[in-house]
Amino acid sequence: MAYSDTLTYICHSIASHSIELINTSALGKYLGTLKVFERASTVKLIHGWTSTLSTLCRQGRPPSSLCPRCHITVETSDHVFKCSHHEAMDKRSQCLKCTIATLRNANTPQLLLNTLQYKLSLVLDLPIPVFQPDPSISTLPHCLIKAIRHQNLLGWHLMLCGYISTFWLPAYNKLFDHTQSSPNLAWDVILVCNLLQMFKSIWSDRNTSFHGNSREEQRIKLWEYILEQIKLIYKNPPKLDR
Repeated sequence: MAYSDTLTYICHSIASHSIELINTSALGKYLGTLKVFERASTVKLIHGWTSTLSTLCRQGRPPSSLCPRCHITVETSDHVFKCSHHEAMDKRSQCLKCTIATLRNANTPQLLLNTLQYKLSLVLDLPIPVFQPDPSISTLPHCLIKAIRHQNLLGWHLMLCGYISTFWLPAYNKLFDHTQSSPNLAWDVILVCNLLQMFKSIWSDRNTSFHGNSREEQRIKLWEYILEQIKLIYKNPPKLDR
């Protein structure tokens, strides 16, 4: 993909001053490895074009926009990553562990790994791991503080969409132990790839929970959903004109 085409493709609704902070090169390279259909579905996730119940409710389809798992909060794109239901939290925890393990295998420096795990745990509303030293304090190396501050400007929720700061790769190169081996030149692409894979896995888990895995499960869940909607209608009957 040409760089100008990449910007048009992935930076929908992103302010120009924020685009300068995003490693669009790494995101573009990752998207370029995908087949057309996979790329289109990934970009939909990046831009938040997901069929959450809040979106469908605005279209007049389901009568309720409450999360089908916790039944407490309106199901938005953000809520999918913060749902308090134990199954949703377990899945997010598994996805994060898998992401951290893959980045560890890519020889990510431990301090950088701790920082990412700490910050992503906050984004996913998961228990915060205890690290030594604590990656939340200002005693971190300057290169890491710079990356954190720039990601703060972008937003950590956007990091899940592959919008990583341009300062993560310099921090990786600075913290990498060059006496052990050579740094991975495509580390930023690996980071983007794993963040988006985590995003996809969490959303896929939501869909499986809502729709089921098989045709039979889909039939049962659809019937249960119809019964729930009928209960809502009779609990709050519509006013009819005489």
